[in-house]
Amino acid sequence: MITLIRLLQAFSPMSHDLINHFYGIVEEKEAEKKSYLLKAGKICQNVYYIKKGLIHCYIKGKEEEEITTWFMKEGDIIMSPVSLYKQSHNRQYIQCLEKCELLYISRSQLDSIYEHHPEFNLTGRLITQKYNTLLSRYNYITRIRRMEERYRHFLDHFPDLANRVPAKVIASFLGMSVYHFSRLRHAGHKTNHCQPQQ
Repeated sequence: MITLIRLLQAFSPMSHDLINHFYGIVEEKEAEKKSYLLKAGKICQNVYYIKKGLIHCYIKGKEEEEITTWFMKEGDIIMSPVSLYKQSHNRQYIQCLEKCELLYISRSQLDSIYEHHPEFNLTGRLITQKYNTLLSRYNYITRIRRMEERYRHFLDHFPDLANRVPAKVIASFLGMSVYHFSRLRHAGHKTNHCQPQQ
């Protein structure tokens, strides 16, 4: 809980009343690897904070293939924004790639915080800006034309995910086959191996 409060205060200072409010409503949950926080067709009811673990979001293509759209890890806040705010049916799957430890609050509790603690509106706006920027970066990668550049951009901006996310999931995110992804990764390892030691 302390890590969540520190994260929120890094965006904007919080009063003691607001901090105490969070301590009174935040719940904890463990989610097993490959389990789902949300499935397509359901309505997002919770906002999650990842204490430990790794999560990805995907949609299903025309032939039911999984197309990964983003990743979140420790220290991140996750939800399906459109589904949460509009209480509409969700098109995404949010799945744990590792066993996760989570903190969460419900949509109604979030609304109550905004209503009774107006100071949190600034925090919410800054969090939204952060994740809009992150999602824009994910979207940019998938629009790069050449596969090699797509892969390099992923490594440059998300190096911590390269050896943590399964190859088929990264390949799905980058819009390429596992075969092409494996070739690029193998070529990258050879290039790095041939570089002179500093």
